[in-house]
Order: sequence, then structure tokens, then C-alpha cells
Amino acid sequence: SGSWISYAETRLGQGREAARQLLKDNPDLCAEIEKKIRKKLGLLREDPAASAAAPGAAGKGEKEEEKKGRMPSPPDRPTRPPSLRA
Repeated sequence: SGSWISYAETRLGQGREAARQLLKDNPDLCAEIEKKIRKKLGLLREDPAASAAAPGAAGKGEKEEEKKGRMPSPPDRPTRPPSLRA
């Protein structure tokens, strides 16, 4: 018994350590998962080519943060109600 960790249709392993080892052995899969997580959290910067295709897409505040070497703030998203906060 034990819990299986899956990604899409792929079972990564039975238990955390087995899944961790599989990701160490498969850096391409690890990078794919990491990229999707960062994109979902708003931590991924767009490619320069994509930014050039849509000039003015970033707000003034985001441009100022990039000049300072900081990542732009994640987009606003709904928060959990106070009764569900840990």
C-alpha cells in the first residue's frame, strides 16, 4: 500500500521518494512540470519574442519592476474566505 504520485497519465512513483528519484532521472519531465507550475503561479516571464509581438502589453508598474530586476507581481486571484484559511 501507499500513495501513487501521478502527472497527467504518467505514474511518477509510489511515494514521494520514488517520484523524486524519477524526476531526478528524467530532467526533461522535471523541467516540463516546473514550467507549468511557474506559469500557473505567474512566475514565468514571457519570451522577448512574445513581448515584441504585443507591445504595451505589460503595465507601467511591471516595467518598473523589471528595471529593478524583480519579477512582476502575480495577477490578482480570488482568495479563500477567512473561514477556510489555515
